[in-house]
Amino acid sequence: MMHGFTIGVAFLAAVLLVVSGALAQPKTAQKPGQPAPMEQKAPPGAEQPRMDKQVGQRIEGTVKSIDAKGVVTLADGTKLMIPKSVSVPKDKLKPGVMISAEYEEQGGRKVATAVQIRS
Repeated sequence: MMHGFTIGVAFLAAVLLVVSGALAQPKTAQKPGQPAPMEQKAPPGAEQPRMDKQVGQRIEGTVKSIDAKGVVTLADGTKLMIPKSVSVPKDKLKPGVMISAEYEEQGGRKVATAVQIRS
């Protein structure tokens, strides 16, 4: 009787080992030559995720100059692109004014997401 019990426990352990190994396997089969899911490309025309984008940075400084494209150069040499979508009183944004801005780095450029004129 004890021998039968030992064989039953061994059989149960073997079944559990096979089942747990099967559960640990990936759920999807991948065809040769097909990119892994993380490597798949977005359809043409779709916006690509930017890996070089840093979100939520802040900067303060005195405006040194502003060019026609909306790029503000601060006294320390920092260049900050202010897109038309960012609301800032253009008549108050001039050399000598202190600003506080939030920006994202996109493609190595600082692009403002919010700008405040400091008094």
